[in-house]
Amino acid sequence: MGAIGNEPESGISCPWSTILHEAEQRLPQLTRVCLNLFAFMVILAVYFYTPDPAGDIKRLLIAWTAGLLSLIWVGALYWQRVGFRRPAIFLDVFVLFFAFYAVATLGSDYFRISVLEWMGFLSLFLLYVLASQVYLNEAAVTSLLKWLCAAAALAAVYAIVQKSGEDPLPWADRTSDTYTNLPATYGNPNYAAHALILLIVAAIYLFFQGWWFSVPCLVLFLFHLSQTGQRAGWLALAAAGLLVGTAWLSKRILKRSLRAAVAAMVAAVVLGIAGAGAMLAYTHARTGTPFPLDVSLLIRYQSYVSASAMLLDAPLLGHGPGVYKIGYPEYWTEFEQQWFAEELRQNAHVHNDLLELAIDGGMATAGLYVSILLLAIGFSLMLAYDAVSAQRRRTGYMLAGIFTAFAADGLFGFNLRVPVSAAIFFLLLGALEGLWLGQGGMTQDIQGTAFRRRLAGGAVAVLILAMLMMNTRVFAGEYWIQAGKAADAERDYEAALADFDAARRLAPWNWQPSRWMGLIALKQDRPELAQTHFSEAARVCPDYMLTQLDLADTKLLLAAQASTGGDAGGGMALLEEAKGHAGNMLAICPMFARGETLLGRAASIGALLTPGGGAGAGAQAAFRHEANQHFLKAIELGARNQGELYGMIASNAELSHDLDAAEAMRVRAVQVEPANQAAWSAYLKFAYEHQRFDRARGAIYAQIDRLLAMEPVDHIAVATAHLWLAQVLEKGDKNFGAADHAFQMAVQYAPLLPEVWTQFAQYAFRNERLDLLKGSIVTSCQSLEATGAHALSHVNAIHALLTHGGGAAEDATLGLLAAIRSHNSETGMDAVPAYSWAAQLLKDLIGETGGIDAAMLCRSRLNLAIIAARLNQLGTAEAGFREIDGCAAESERAVLAVHWADTLARMNRGEEAIGKLREALALFPESLDVRLGLARSLKNFGFVEEARAEYRIVLEKVSSDPQSRALIEAELSAL
Repeated sequence: MGAIGNEPESGISCPWSTILHEAEQRLPQLTRVCLNLFAFMVILAVYFYTPDPAGDIKRLLIAWTAGLLSLIWVGALYWQRVGFRRPAIFLDVFVLFFAFYAVATLGSDYFRISVLEWMGFLSLFLLYVLASQVYLNEAAVTSLLKWLCAAAALAAVYAIVQKSGEDPLPWADRTSDTYTNLPATYGNPNYAAHALILLIVAAIYLFFQGWWFSVPCLVLFLFHLSQTGQRAGWLALAAAGLLVGTAWLSKRILKRSLRAAVAAMVAAVVLGIAGAGAMLAYTHARTGTPFPLDVSLLIRYQSYVSASAMLLDAPLLGHGPGVYKIGYPEYWTEFEQQWFAEELRQNAHVHNDLLELAIDGGMATAGLYVSILLLAIGFSLMLAYDAVSAQRRRTGYMLAGIFTAFAADGLFGFNLRVPVSAAIFFLLLGALEGLWLGQGGMTQDIQGTAFRRRLAGGAVAVLILAMLMMNTRVFAGEYWIQAGKAADAERDYEAALADFDAARRLAPWNWQPSRWMGLIALKQDRPELAQTHFSEAARVCPDYMLTQLDLADTKLLLAAQASTGGDAGGGMALLEEAKGHAGNMLAICPMFARGETLLGRAASIGALLTPGGGAGAGAQAAFRHEANQHFLKAIELGARNQGELYGMIASNAELSHDLDAAEAMRVRAVQVEPANQAAWSAYLKFAYEHQRFDRARGAIYAQIDRLLAMEPVDHIAVATAHLWLAQVLEKGDKNFGAADHAFQMAVQYAPLLPEVWTQFAQYAFRNERLDLLKGSIVTSCQSLEATGAHALSHVNAIHALLTHGGGAAEDATLGLLAAIRSHNSETGMDAVPAYSWAAQLLKDLIGETGGIDAAMLCRSRLNLAIIAARLNQLGTAEAGFREIDGCAAESERAVLAVHWADTLARMNRGEEAIGKLREALALFPESLDVRLGLARSLKNFGFVEEARAEYRIVLEKVSSDPQSRALIEAELSAL
């Protein structure tokens, strides 16, 4: 590319001017290579350590690619006076676009967020300018499209692999929305579709260019698009086909290029509207409504209504770039209010680029965007019409099709806001400029004195550097947010707070870090600190609904604490603040059941803060009545926790000594949420305290009948209901025969539910019904065996002893011990209640069973002692070890010593534990278990040097076991 006056002025030097001078002729070529690589990478880039793994990294990549290349060009243009081809089609429109956007930013209520949005468009604009300088012919454009299609083909293959469940990438969590919304690396089904639509048109073009790889690409793209479920994509492709078809026909009828282009665009619009009308008429005839209806589409339709209302509120300058996602709740339709109230979710975008741009910067901004689209389509058609080669003609038609598809897709989505589709769009806008410049545009140099040129260049460079800094800080903030979430998931709350604080300092415009810090403070039982963090989040973004919810919840918690601490005045002040937050939410969303629940809780706490007696009693009653009205309103609005709300009303009725009303509400609670164990527990507790068993028994029988009538029958729920029934029959009616039957039915329906056997066993021990328990164990295990199923390990252990006699004693105790060792309390009840009854029953059965071999009996008792230790029954365990000390065989004494010493250590009898291990080590000097046990005991009781010596000996003997060695080395290093 030639330049006018490319020598620096005399006496002016630049540290890197020599490098620029040498690279001047290669700069466009190097830039084109970089942009092609960028196009490939922006599709495939993924980074696991931010909340949006396939979005955050792409935005950063766009910013840094555009920023660094632009800085190089700024240096070449303003310092080296390299020639520059001024874009002729869109530049002036873009300048006006950014001017309106800047004015809207200055008037934004969320200035920093608007600046970020403005900077995001700046990075895309820089891509457009760079592309306009380097894609000057059809071969260059074809090369760019090949890179894009190759990357998209790899992404489509990965999407298929991902969908099959054989994902090779190391995702930490494959069940969260973050993962399930990632078809390939685009970041979201809609995001993928926005790019695929454009690349399908590109692949068709490349096929006619003779690129054979375009065929598999096209197949992959069409399949991938079908899997995204994005219906508007097919309409966008149809619009592209319609435009190209009418354009070809128009040129054959009208010879003049400009008239043909205008006629084609008008005809395509008219035909598109007619086709849409015909489609709506057909849909209406077939379904009774002209529009397809499902929840996802309904929320989009409603968002168009609320977005239009938001636009009409500020039609000239808009509300500020990026503000829609924060401010649109104020304009919600009734349907959107209901949707938010149920889902607790807000839209981030309008699903219509024109509407969102108008909301951002006013009607003029949206008009400028429309003019960019029309210019892009029109000049692409002119390029095709005036082409002197078939390749150039096809290139023009292809670009027209892509821009038309982008425009049509943007009417139903937000492809302008998505990294991949937006990057492709701006690169191709620049490529269109380059094709026009390449066929006759003049190369210009930057005019003016050296000082003015460099001052202008410095200003542009500062703007680019500011853009890079802002985008980098955004990315770094997202990184620390994700790090904080990971630490929170690991329950390392202090590390999580530090990470979120780092995110907050890097991105002070982002309210999410402060909100997360508040949520973690609540987990740490530090509500005062949580209130501070939530208040900071509300200060940054007062209109974010969920922050208002968090603040209200926290202040209610503090008010409840004040009620128990005697600070009635402070508690009342907090209640008023919480009610204010709830009122703010209800003002925006009157259907928000959580808001009514908050007001109800506030009134209930108000009753607690009000002193009783005299006038206070009346005030308390008024508060409780107010609370109940709010709770009932929340239920009417469809609150999901209706059982809990009826329970709160029942508690208020109990405090008011209206037991009939309380009982009625307890019954309603279990009726609306029959699987809610907390509601049933509260009801049964109420029945025991007030001796109201008749209605409770009837409610449980009704629940059982209801469950048995359902298809399929929920056996767990039926068993649980029988357990509740058994409690009422035992404790309320003293009807043990009926209680026996209830427990047997519970076992019959859920023999693999540990809670069933635990409660049955506790009942049997409590009421001397062990024979019933034993018989039920035998019957249940035999029934399971007949169906090919296996009983719970500890139940099967007892069954073995009951059916095979003393010969099964050792195996039975080993089976119970194995069950305890493999127990996972996170998936069920704790080990102590789950297995204590089985251990006691095995111990009793072994003691009652005669004819057991003495050696087997000793081993069985050793196992029982180890089981007692595992169940934290340390006294029982120690007595058991002492009892078998005289009968244990030589081969068992090392095991006995290790477990006995461990039990003594847990009983804080360290000297005895160490002495026991030293005795065993003298007998078994080669036993690594004994020596390791001694090392650990010495360490735990402060004998560090002796512990180190024992650890070193152990390490010498486990050199062939890397896993054990690593564990022991870690323990040694901790010393």
